[in-house]
Amino acid sequence: MRFLLSILIFFAVATGVTGQANGRKPQSLETVSPSLNNDEANALEMKMYPNPVTGKRFTIELPDNLIQEIRILNIAGVTVYQKKFQIEVDKFEVTLDNFSNGVYLAKVTAQNKQSKTLKLVVRNQ
Repeated sequence: MRFLLSILIFFAVATGVTGQANGRKPQSLETVSPSLNNDEANALEMKMYPNPVTGKRFTIELPDNLIQEIRILNIAGVTVYQKKFQIEVDKFEVTLDNFSNGVYLAKVTAQNKQSKTLKLVVRNQ
């Protein structure tokens, strides 16, 4: 029941259909969450392949930067993989042992403290 209520609330906020409590104007999602301009959103160039992952390995590459940390989170936001680098690398092959099929988030932090998060799909045979 909570799950259904959460979905309804999310839908109402995302579509801008909210109650007008206390005579206030309803807010859409755009006015609630901060937005990034294109320069900020695309500042860190990152390649991740193959995606979807059908084996146990995929590669993360930062062509113009060095990797400081790789973190993979499950759909609940729990970190299921973390690797911090002591030496300078711009490319790393991640091995996914014991990962079940599903959608994950791969967050890569560069040496200059910029980070980028991409969706990672795992489809083991």
